Amino acid sequence: MAGLVGAVIGYTISFLLTPHYRAEVVLVPASPFGPSSNPFGSGVLGGLASLVVPDDEATRVAHSLEILNSREFALGFTADEGILHELFASRWSDETSAWKKRGRIDRVKLFLEGVDSDALLLAPDPWEVQERFGDLVFVKSDPATNVYVLTVTAEDPVRAADWANIIISQLNDHVRKLAVEEAEAMIRQLKEQLSNTLLAETHQALSRALQRQFERAALAESQQDYVFRVIDPAIVPYFPASPRRLVMAALTFLLGGVLMLIYLVSKDLYRRS
Repeated sequence: MAGLVGAVIGYTISFLLTPHYRAEVVLVPASPFGPSSNPFGSGVLGGLASLVVPDDEATRVAHSLEILNSREFALGFTADEGILHELFASRWSDETSAWKKRGRIDRVKLFLEGVDSDALLLAPDPWEVQERFGDLVFVKSDPATNVYVLTVTAEDPVRAADWANIIISQLNDHVRKLAVEEAEAMIRQLKEQLSNTLLAETHQALSRALQRQFERAALAESQQDYVFRVIDPAIVPYFPASPRRLVMAALTFLLGGVLMLIYLVSKDLYRRS
């Protein structure tokens, strides 16, 4: 009986908790450059290869995931989508369409410390935005298949799916633009070196490197799925990922049973004593 009561209580409590939905995007690494080759060949010029040869696939993916976890990307995404007030709803006032003010004591302290007036509001700082964004987004990978799954958790199922798809699109675009900028900077540097080079071997090596950078820039500009290719886009989830109501009911059922058993054993021991 106690277990049944516990199950009912646990199941009821689960309806009082805010549901969170989880949307997933299945990805595989894109290969915009194909197999890497050293345009300088071997020998004394081979050391220049690290300046112009594109990173291998694993390195590109690793760098892209670091960008995904960066403060700059979190700030850019939340600003582009205009969702800061959603992520920090408790600090936002719908009546004034502005951030709420800090408590009176906090405001006095900040005022005495000569802090900027903007800090008197509860607007999140960049580090808080990065942390909250990190709570929403998670990436896992399967080394055996080289498949990546990006998961976004949100209170709104439609938002969860939209954000997951948009994040991948923005990440590809962000890294692609960086690659174009790097290639263009290298092209300028190689052209300058070519104009100052007299040795035939060096001139040929630099020419091959320059051609490689032109190809790299052209491919980066034309390929939208620059780092990740979407195998299965996110769709709106039907059921919440949490709270798991049946699990809560089962746990509270067991807890109720255990408590009842402890009570009966304690009662019996008390009577005997």
